[in-house]
Amino acid sequence: MHTWALDRAAHELGKRRRKVVEAGLLAAAAGAAAAAGFAFSVGAPVEIALAAGAGLEAILALASLVGRREQVARLALEPAAYALPEVSRYGMRLSRPHERARLAAWLCEVVADAQLPETLYLADRVAPVTHELEALARELVSPALTVQPASAVSCRRLLTRMVESPLYNPNLPAEELLGELRRIRGGIGAT
Repeated sequence: MHTWALDRAAHELGKRRRKVVEAGLLAAAAGAAAAAGFAFSVGAPVEIALAAGAGLEAILALASLVGRREQVARLALEPAAYALPEVSRYGMRLSRPHERARLAAWLCEVVADAQLPETLYLADRVAPVTHELEALARELVSPALTVQPASAVSCRRLLTRMVESPLYNPNLPAEELLGELRRIRGGIGAT
């Protein structure tokens, strides 16, 4: 990631943060006005309009917040983006022992559940990489190994982003799964 791209990402994160705050404040103000309207019986049309405005602003605030979190999660795949405090906090949180243990347990679940009927995991993809998945799970919980935050983020995305993950999406090339597992494991090493 180039310096200009990092600066642009920082600017975009700041802009999204402001949108979240502004929408939240507008939702609170409209909600307070609606409550005051109900308390003083200013009339049903005004009360309904204020309540609808508060609800709409709350939805906009939530959408902005989700968009900002998604941007941070995507940036966390780039090691250079860890210069941004939000990205660093996100990646460091996912590389803590507790989160690593959760990811490892989920990987073990993938191996076990892929053999069951009606599972979300693609059994024909999991079977050839079972040993890689099990090795990754062991590495994640090993206190003797350090997990780079970008690897923890990649592992989480592999497990949680169904459309983007070759574990779930049959429209993605099957070989992407092994490649992704190797990239994740490449960010794990001795302390």
